[in-house]
Amino acid sequence: MKKINWKVIAITGVICLLPIILGIAVYDKLPNEIAIHFNINNEPDNFAPKALRVFGLPILMLLLQTTCCIINDLNSEIKGSKLKLEKVVKGIIPALSVALYITTIVYALGNKLDIRKIVCFIIGVMIMLIGNYFPKMEYSKARKGIRPSSFAKNEKVYRKISRTMGYTFVVLGMLFIISIFLPTMYSVVALILTVVSSIVISIYAIYLSEKTA
Repeated sequence: MKKINWKVIAITGVICLLPIILGIAVYDKLPNEIAIHFNINNEPDNFAPKALRVFGLPILMLLLQTTCCIINDLNSEIKGSKLKLEKVVKGIIPALSVALYITTIVYALGNKLDIRKIVCFIIGVMIMLIGNYFPKMEYSKARKGIRPSSFAKNEKVYRKISRTMGYTFVVLGMLFIISIFLPTMYSVVALILTVVSSIVISIYAIYLSEKTA
């Protein structure tokens, strides 16, 4: 029977809800409508009622985190898996929840922030972390812990693709961070390159897997 890591779910769930303390502390100072989405020009284009932003969205992130963790654990063939990459992945939603919550609350209090730069920095760091752990994952664990995975069926292919993914993700993460200091269009280019690179690497992995089959 698959083992669900409830300890990780509990810890990360608390992290998702922790920012509510900040929301309660400044609740009376917040406007009735709070910006929850910004366009490429750093202008708010979607708003939510104050109560929904302060209480509702952290709960939504908690539910999303719980669902993702359960699905991950059920799909893993390693009981109580402790893969470093898995830990990074399970930390993405809590980290985003805290960072974006604080950012939107601070913005709602009248502080002018460049949301694009903050988001690009967060994305850049996370992509670099994932890229850093890809080449370090042992083949035996990757074969058991990632399912389905065509390139994990062959160790030679796995090593080649994991290194490619690792180096590519680190470079893409650096591009996101560098784009912070450049005009907005560079952030858009970094995003497009990330999507295109992911598709190309996936196709390349399938090609190598079939070639060596």
